[in-house]
Amino acid sequence: MSTLILGISGARGIVDDGLDEEVAARLTAAFLQEVGVGPIVLGRDSRPSGPRLSGAVSALLSAAGAEVRDLGIVPTPTVQVAVEAAGARGGLVVTASHNPPAWNALKFVGPEGTFLAASRMKHLLAAFHRPPAEARAYLAAASSCRTAGTTAGAGPGTSAAGEEAIADHVARICAGIDEERIRACGLRVVVDGVHGAGPVLVSPLLAGLGVVITWIAGEPNGELPAHPEPRAERLAPLARRVAEERAHLGFALDPDGDRCALVLPDRVLGEEWTLPLCAYARLMQGERGPLVANLSTSAMLDDVAQRFGVPLERTPVGEAHVVSRARAVGALMAGEGNGGVIDPRVHWGRDAGVAIALLLELAAGDGRPPGALEQALGTLTVRAMHKETLAVAPARFERLAARLRAAWGPPASEADGLKWVAGDAWLHLRPSNTEPIVRAIVEAPGETDASDWLRRLRALADAESAESSR
Repeated sequence: MSTLILGISGARGIVDDGLDEEVAARLTAAFLQEVGVGPIVLGRDSRPSGPRLSGAVSALLSAAGAEVRDLGIVPTPTVQVAVEAAGARGGLVVTASHNPPAWNALKFVGPEGTFLAASRMKHLLAAFHRPPAEARAYLAAASSCRTAGTTAGAGPGTSAAGEEAIADHVARICAGIDEERIRACGLRVVVDGVHGAGPVLVSPLLAGLGVVITWIAGEPNGELPAHPEPRAERLAPLARRVAEERAHLGFALDPDGDRCALVLPDRVLGEEWTLPLCAYARLMQGERGPLVANLSTSAMLDDVAQRFGVPLERTPVGEAHVVSRARAVGALMAGEGNGGVIDPRVHWGRDAGVAIALLLELAAGDGRPPGALEQALGTLTVRAMHKETLAVAPARFERLAARLRAAWGPPASEADGLKWVAGDAWLHLRPSNTEPIVRAIVEAPGETDASDWLRRLRALADAESAESSR
């Protein structure tokens, strides 16, 4: 199981080289040990390996006596909403989110409709590594069913239960926005769905709001691009299409529909702009409350917090960490700089549909797009930000950290990896929760400062890699 990554973000691996039906069943048995046997909501993204793994999950749940509500292909946030709405014991999502197509994963949703907190994930992973007798019995029963050929994999597409869940999800999103103002505006958008699960939600949402949609990769057929993350460097084709269609906005989704990046007719904004603009949309309506984001999120969110006089709190990276803190402080809005927006009025989870609705409302403004969106952009200080991966094995992260401490002094934060701050510039370095890599994010007022931070970091990382290869 060399590629299997277990942590706060669930369990991810390359299919048949770390993650297969047996591992999926073991993880499901461990999940039941944590939440108990009862109604369980199951969903998946569009990856070709989804039916295999979803079938194994369903077989284990059935063998344990759980009532399975299989939604089929739906966004991750739809599963979260469905768990909460149904009062289910929990939910399982077969999705590797932004990881490359060869990967898949299981995400674990608790009865509140949120991902399991760090303490509960610790219990789940302990049960995965050392299954108790009850879990072993579930596994044996599920294995017998598969051997007898009585458990087919999940069927194609979205199920009838999934369609019902989507309708409820759309209704929740629309309850918090001015639908009539958006409909009256005649907005035109281009959406890149990366052939993932996001279009299953976004298509009916936009159609109901009277928005004219041009799709790129809008079929949820699993033909994901090699790098399906909605990062700014991937958005050039979307920007060209926005210009060609004379659209007002462009949106880029990730494969499981919980993240969204933004493109305007005259510029590519990217994923880091989504949360600050959505927070601005809420605050400009007169609402007030704390904002919560992770340590890697752009300081543009600080600009918004200062503009409206509200507190901003930072957490370790990972939706579960953000949600835990956001619920504790009663946040008005929360999220992560990867394009994930959490609006508690809808549910406690990152949601591309929520982000799109708020951005449309902002663009509708006074009826002349881009409306208040330009005003919001004027509130934010444009900074240089780079997100990179380092050729340093996560196991050697501490050795690299020692080099950095010696060169740069103690970091400002060690809550999640290491974060150094110098004036208006910062660098956050941490092992990924979802891939076997070390992530480096740097933000500075200008490109020169950002590039200098990266140059010095690369030199120290290269020295560490050279030493490790001896």
